[in-house]
Amino acid sequence: MRNTFDVELKYIHDEKMRKIAQKLIDLLPDYFFEVPASSTGKYHPKCCGVEHGLVRHTKIAVRIAHELLNNQVLFNNFSEHEQDLIIIALLVHDGFKHGLTKEKYVRFDHPLIVANFIKDKKEEIGLSDEDAELLYTIISSHMGIYNTSPYSDVTLPIPKTAMQKFVHMCDDLASKKFLNIEFENDNIVP
Repeated sequence: MRNTFDVELKYIHDEKMRKIAQKLIDLLPDYFFEVPASSTGKYHPKCCGVEHGLVRHTKIAVRIAHELLNNQVLFNNFSEHEQDLIIIALLVHDGFKHGLTKEKYVRFDHPLIVANFIKDKKEEIGLSDEDAELLYTIISSHMGIYNTSPYSDVTLPIPKTAMQKFVHMCDDLASKKFLNIEFENDNIVP
């Protein structure tokens, strides 16, 4: 399953950044590759409410980003490096959705768990301080306006920069229940 993102990794322009993304994927817990996108099925489309659903949700979010970033009318203001960071952020934004070790339910603070994990592993994976900080801010704010929960004392940051807002938008669109995306072997059917 670790090679399940081969298609999405090709969206990353820089070979060094692609290797960093692969290292991050390799560090994700095994459960990430098995669980549905939502523990209740309430917040994601049907195609993501199944085994491997979190992988499917991730693929959809990355594909949305890729399509929008390649639409020169809409989003031509991000540099290639910024685009690479956006793709990396989306690839791992839910990487610890059930915690560092699998817990029964989704952790509301999962954006902070992922963001802190990346900061802690930045040297091991070859990530610069600046890129680690950017990924931290992008991932920690990916929940957007859904930044509080009655089940948690944590308040997540709200996206403020263009990159943060873009990642939130892609994640939010990928979670819409009206989506009807076909998959074959956990890859989006063209």
